[in-house]
Amino acid sequence: MSWFLYNVSRPLTYRTGPAAVALLIALSTDILLDARSIVHAHDPWPGWALLLRLLLGVSLIAVFWVYIALGAVFAPGFSYWAMPDAYGRVLAYMFLWGIGLWDLLFVVLCRRWLGRE
Repeated sequence: MSWFLYNVSRPLTYRTGPAAVALLIALSTDILLDARSIVHAHDPWPGWALLLRLLLGVSLIAVFWVYIALGAVFAPGFSYWAMPDAYGRVLAYMFLWGIGLWDLLFVVLCRRWLGRE
């Protein structure tokens, strides 16, 4: 998404631009939570981190549905990794769905840690 925002002039004027910014923020936060899970691998997750991961999962799935409703992920004529638009769109859909579903599943797997702070 950052490549899209960097390479397209005035990306927020496209209807997919605001969703790309929201997605970039959500994915950056998700990466920070992943780094936290590496550093504190054997420690229980605090409730705020699990809640944040739950909200990220829901927001990634929501952005997925927004992209499905819009019918496009990138601006017209934008090529993602030199792939045609149809392939780049499917790749973005798979990443969104997979990461969002993992975040939701992670909260379910760690639910025993909720309320133990």
